[in-house]
Amino acid sequence: AMSLNAHGILEVAASSLLLSVSGPDAVAQSPPLPPSAEALSPATNVAVFVVGLIPFAWATVEFWRRIAVGATFGTGKDSVVIPRPQDVLLDDDGNPLITIGEDANPASSRGRQVLGKDALVVAYLLFGIAAAAVGISVMIVVESYGLDS
Repeated sequence: AMSLNAHGILEVAASSLLLSVSGPDAVAQSPPLPPSAEALSPATNVAVFVVGLIPFAWATVEFWRRIAVGATFGTGKDSVVIPRPQDVLLDDDGNPLITIGEDANPASSRGRQVLGKDALVVAYLLFGIAAAAVGISVMIVVESYGLDS
């Protein structure tokens, strides 16, 4: 002769579900709380950002150095080169002359792949986008920490 409202019915159903799934101790035990996360200081955030830029700065310098001296990228059959403008020989019509082929077989490349000016244009475009992303990140840091005053 006990009367239960909707809230009481839900409590009884939830407790019986917990007891049936996890046993009688499930109601007494509460799940462990996750460790609290602390915010990093602005100086730590800037230091992590600068340290994270170091590998990209090194790769950028190495990339443009290889282009400047006409060095190859990659190893073995996958290596490519962007020739220096002064190293590109021209035929009588002013078109680039392919000179990497074997004797008596000029169509053979000996595994060397030469990229043209279009690859250099794409490289400039991608490095421009990367520089803009870094610039935006620096601008956000300066504005958010009030370093512009």
